[in-house]
Amino acid sequence: MTREEIKELVESKTGHSLIQKKRNKEIVVAKRVYFYIGRKMFKLTNQHLCTLIKVDHSTSSIHYDRAVKWVNKKDIEFCNELNKVLGYEYVQGLGIKKMKRKSYVKLDAEALNDLIEAIPEEKRDEALERIKAMVKGYNMVHGKDKITIIEAYE
Repeated sequence: MTREEIKELVESKTGHSLIQKKRNKEIVVAKRVYFYIGRKMFKLTNQHLCTLIKVDHSTSSIHYDRAVKWVNKKDIEFCNELNKVLGYEYVQGLGIKKMKRKSYVKLDAEALNDLIEAIPEEKRDEALERIKAMVKGYNMVHGKDKITIIEAYE
């Protein structure tokens, strides 16, 4: 398959032109599908692929590297788009894994007390010391505060 055929396939299946300079999520995903198919499946070079859609060589490398990462982590959105373009299930087993951004749960004092009380009593003192050390570490300013692990437990 030539780079022109790959470009036409991706554009027809995604409905987005790869020559656009916009950085909409859908266009970025389509470009990453293009580079993944071109490099991984058809062994075309970055230089060969990027000249057709008029992007810089370094940008094409970033697109390809992120596409490989998403396939390896089985990112549902990207892999579904890749499967749709290819017309078959290239990446399998997407029902379970999904890349998620880290989310943080805010705890009020009552919820924190409930969690601490759930710790077995013989391990509670150790757990409280670890929590204190973690809080002290999270409140440090990079380059300004220095602390060793031993100091954190004192």
